[in-house]
Amino acid sequence: MRFFLVLLTLLSFTSFGQKVYLSDRKFSSDLIWEREQQTIYRNGQTGRVEVLYIKNDVVYLKERMFYTDVKYTVSGNKIYRGNSTSVFDLLFTLTDGKLYIGDSGSSMDCLYTFKNGMIYRGDSTSTFDKFMAYDSDESMLIWVALMILPY
Repeated sequence: MRFFLVLLTLLSFTSFGQKVYLSDRKFSSDLIWEREQQTIYRNGQTGRVEVLYIKNDVVYLKERMFYTDVKYTVSGNKIYRGNSTSVFDLLFTLTDGKLYIGDSGSSMDCLYTFKNGMIYRGDSTSTFDKFMAYDSDESMLIWVALMILPY
């Protein structure tokens, strides 16, 4: 019985928490973005600030769930502007661990590559293009991508 409680506790922490670090070291002092359940926080020198709130794959500015406060809508592996899933509002697509502009799959339109807990600039996995790290399940990369986009 205790084993199942420990397992359930570990699963709850791993499935709800995603973290993004400013460097590849993954030290707590380098933590800049953190998602806990439905809230995304930005960690800075002045402390932790609630920035985005997620409800039903819609991302709001803070916890004000008004139509005008919708920043992004997530549908599958696509990120849309505002409260829309129209092709005209498609901002980014996450495919095979790469975040592309719009619906493109071209290496010229690749903004970031996610691989082995590291975030690289562009379509690269070179050590020189490494600029952030993340703690997350591969199935949750869309939320990691959302955390590093400008809000």
